[in-house]
Amino acid sequence: MEIKRMESHRAYYGFAIDQEGQKADEVILLPMKGPRSYTGEDVVEISCHGGPVPVQVILSSVLAAGATMAEPGEFTRRAFLNGRMDLSQAEAVADIIESHSRAGARLALRHLEGELGEQISQLRQEILEVMAGIEVVLDYPEMEIEQTQRGDMIEQLQAMKAIIGQLVDTATFGRPFREGVRTVILGRPNVGKSSLMNALLRRERAIVTDIPGTTRDVVSETIVVGGVPLIVMDTAGIRTDADRIEQLGVERARRAAADADLILLVFDDSEPLQPADEEICRMLTANGPDASVVVVINKIDLRCSEIDEEYVLRLTGNCDGSRRLVRVSAKTREGVDRLAKVVAEVVLHGRLPVAGESIVVTNARHEEILGQSLESLSDAVDGLKEGIPADLVNIDLRRALEQLGRITGETATEDLLDRIFADFCVGK
Repeated sequence: MEIKRMESHRAYYGFAIDQEGQKADEVILLPMKGPRSYTGEDVVEISCHGGPVPVQVILSSVLAAGATMAEPGEFTRRAFLNGRMDLSQAEAVADIIESHSRAGARLALRHLEGELGEQISQLRQEILEVMAGIEVVLDYPEMEIEQTQRGDMIEQLQAMKAIIGQLVDTATFGRPFREGVRTVILGRPNVGKSSLMNALLRRERAIVTDIPGTTRDVVSETIVVGGVPLIVMDTAGIRTDADRIEQLGVERARRAAADADLILLVFDDSEPLQPADEEICRMLTANGPDASVVVVINKIDLRCSEIDEEYVLRLTGNCDGSRRLVRVSAKTREGVDRLAKVVAEVVLHGRLPVAGESIVVTNARHEEILGQSLESLSDAVDGLKEGIPADLVNIDLRRALEQLGRITGETATEDLLDRIFADFCVGK
């Protein structure tokens, strides 16, 4: 039976035949006729048993029959061009594939469902309404925008600015899911930094011995802790009497701490606070790192309780009442789950994404464009307040309109589409 005569969205069983007329594999064929397909075009999917030989034979036969290899992101690009989704939804496809956690995938899925695109389209419509009011004045030069009209327009634009501002603010919350949180495990030698990393990973990744200075380089892994993807770096223990080779690792640890988003500062609860511990605290507070610091008191399984928690909190500048301190045993994993929860609260400012909550911006391109459109709307508001000519106000509004259109794709250029879809995998 010819494919064009097959019923859409119905599975057909049979054999794939190669170029020599031989059976290549037992397959299931699924025709999906447009517009009820992913791309909006006629699509046929062939499911075979897999393995390099049957897949290659079937692929070669299809190409010989006139098909061409798909470019990266070509299917999703066709779906966008055929109106099956807007550009923000298309980008969400890649975000879902690349997500490092269930929470990140859930946020991307909400974009795929079109919530951000709908919000942007609504904002663009409201901007057009304000522009239409100004166009009336431009068509009749003898008219001017009355003061009451300017007040109404300013009120409309201020409401739009508030919405966009809220979206921009959510990007801070969404960024960890997009980029991962650069997390450095810091402390003097032999306090259990490598053991803590292994406990977080739930496997032996870093070498653990009772010999101080075992870790001499930065060991990095990406893990999900409390629903948040962390790029965790185990560093060399910081001390002043390190040998020449170990000192190189210490310097890398210092640099990693300076660039971190989050620092897990580890202390050994089986020993009183050492001068090296205090030196690390001074280093962190003196440099004024942008990173959040969570104090981790390790080795509580030894039941020594030598560390004065309040003193450590003062040393680390943790005096705001949040008490970002967790007691753990990396050896037995006691307290590690609590540490994961605290990390999530610190990174996400106390809130995790839940089903049904407001839109969260997770795409860096969207964040940048929203910031630009917010600035353009601010210029328009200032112009209306200052009474500048209507045509100049419209320039700012048109700029905001075009900027927002780059999120949904309504004003996207060919070069922009090429850049976006070049990062997709071939299968999408």
